[in-house]
Amino acid sequence: MIKTVYMSVAVLCVLLSVIIFAPYVKSAFPKKTGRSLRMKMTLSTLFVIAAAASAAAKGNASPFALLMLAGFAFAWAGDFILGRGDGSKLFLSGLASFFFTHVFYIAATFFAAKHFFPSGPVITLSGIAVGFVAAALVVLLSVKRKARFHGLLVPAASYTAVLITMFAQACSLGIRLFAQSKAAIIFPLGAFFFVFSDVTLGMTRFRMHKKVFPFCAVCSVSYFVGQLLLALSLGFIVY
Repeated sequence: MIKTVYMSVAVLCVLLSVIIFAPYVKSAFPKKTGRSLRMKMTLSTLFVIAAAASAAAKGNASPFALLMLAGFAFAWAGDFILGRGDGSKLFLSGLASFFFTHVFYIAATFFAAKHFFPSGPVITLSGIAVGFVAAALVVLLSVKRKARFHGLLVPAASYTAVLITMFAQACSLGIRLFAQSKAAIIFPLGAFFFVFSDVTLGMTRFRMHKKVFPFCAVCSVSYFVGQLLLALSLGFIVY
């Protein structure tokens, strides 16, 4: 009975997120406001609750689940910081919060890989290949679009490195778990949308693309989908 309640809470969080999302996107463009911050933090809180409820519904208190929840907590902080404005200090602080988000996501995939595949590598060759391709594409895009980092190259590069490492490990784990449970694919899919969102955000931040509504909406949609998929994965990657 209690597990059904937790699952219902997770589903309710998803539904509420869908309802709130469109008004949030409209309120955050062309300039972030107090209203957009409140709506963004409502969404971010729903992500955290959905993740906790998904884990609780399956009795998932594994290191994977706990570390993912820690990552969601840092993402919540990052959402709050970035939602307050576009200044350089806020951007760097938000970047630092999301840096630790991905550190916890990486640690989560490490422990999950060691549990499910104790005799195998933490990351497979396919995961490494995904990481190299993603890194090459980001570098190529930055050069091709003449990114202007304005003194933020080192923090941007450091963040990108941890982001791509997270994506590579998520793909490695998800692909291997897919043979056991098709639903596990939502984990690397969530990581992909997260990466895609950050790439689009970086393109507007570093002057590689004009900040127009359709482009910003794509960025927000990608982040929204990515975080929800990662949250729900705590109900499928269980041990």
